[in-house]
Amino acid sequence: MKKLYSIILVVCIICSPLSSAFVQAGEDGTVYEKDFLKYDEYFYSVESNSDGSKYIRMIKYDGNDETIKIPDVIDGTDVTCIDEGFCENKEVTSVTMGNKVTHISADAFSGCKKLKSIKLSKNLKYIGMYAFYNCESLESIKIPQTVTYCGKNAFAGTFKGEIKKRPYLKKLKVYGTDDAYRYKAIAKVKYKKNGKTISKSYWAERITKISTGKKKIKLSKGSDYSIKTSIYTKSGKRKGYLSTNILKFSTVDDKVVKVDKYGKVKALKKGSATIHVSLKTDASLEYDVLVNVE
Repeated sequence: MKKLYSIILVVCIICSPLSSAFVQAGEDGTVYEKDFLKYDEYFYSVESNSDGSKYIRMIKYDGNDETIKIPDVIDGTDVTCIDEGFCENKEVTSVTMGNKVTHISADAFSGCKKLKSIKLSKNLKYIGMYAFYNCESLESIKIPQTVTYCGKNAFAGTFKGEIKKRPYLKKLKVYGTDDAYRYKAIAKVKYKKNGKTISKSYWAERITKISTGKKKIKLSKGSDYSIKTSIYTKSGKRKGYLSTNILKFSTVDDKVVKVDKYGKVKALKKGSATIHVSLKTDASLEYDVLVNVE
């Protein structure tokens, strides 16, 4: 059953205007009571990351508005996770998500049959299974370039329109099922071996570093240069060069040099300019190339 992994949230005691207690049933069947805070019509909890920093988990929406804007921050703490608090909501038609959100949990918006539009966080990484299950009025959804995983049947029973996604976010069949699927971001590299081109794929989330062989290059006016990117995982540097469809290229001075989406640099006039290269799924993985045009 779809709900086996859901967290059952029931309001049981109103402790104060800003705090409530909920009964939670965990995946192992353990039932326990936990206090949550309240901000406007949202119930939430403050959690800790492994490094000790704090984040907010949005637990439940208790209003009846048709148009919802999920906040970026509450009391100085980032709202980064959306639990299943909108599940089976009968009123909401439009949702705008704060750009601090990185994680949408399983069943978060499932069964929101009137939901027509949703703007996802531009920093979203993870969409849980059945997150938008049976949102039958949803006209389309644009998945941000940062997303590396969409869980089992996250969009099943959904859409009049289309799922707008990046080409590196691949639809994969769930093993042992007839029609279940998920999406994962895949980074492809290519290299030559014995005169043949070899292609190999890696989960984008496992890339720990990107780099290039030449960080400083000299070009004459009118000449071209193609930037080649290597990747690293926990095992070290991997053989081959990364496909450019998962990379973002930009120049600090497009009058000196320009760069296209494939990493091809064109020298325009004498001077110096820096080309910035980053991984679309994780902008913190980046490097710069200094170009001197003579």
